[in-house]
Amino acid sequence: MKAIILVSVFLTGSLAQAGEPKVDITSFRYAGSRTAAAELCGKVTSDTFPVVVKVTVDPKTEKPGIYNTIVGAEGVFCIAVVTYRGEADASAWFLK
Repeated sequence: MKAIILVSVFLTGSLAQAGEPKVDITSFRYAGSRTAAAELCGKVTSDTFPVVVKVTVDPKTEKPGIYNTIVGAEGVFCIAVVTYRGEADASAWFLK
């Protein structure tokens, strides 16, 4: 009986890791030549939706900007951000 429980826990953990959402930034453009405003768009690859995407703008600075958005089954998103260096990282997780 203990062996079955251990195997179940192992398989459940493996399946959860295999289905983690993946986010790719597809475009990151300034809104104009004299502004820090920008549009950041991306695509989420996942078996399950909705997914929460966290975007960190200017991540290597002392005060990075943090933006969150919920992505539906279409798997794409765009958000307006403020950036001074034009850098961004994105991560995703499931909405519980």
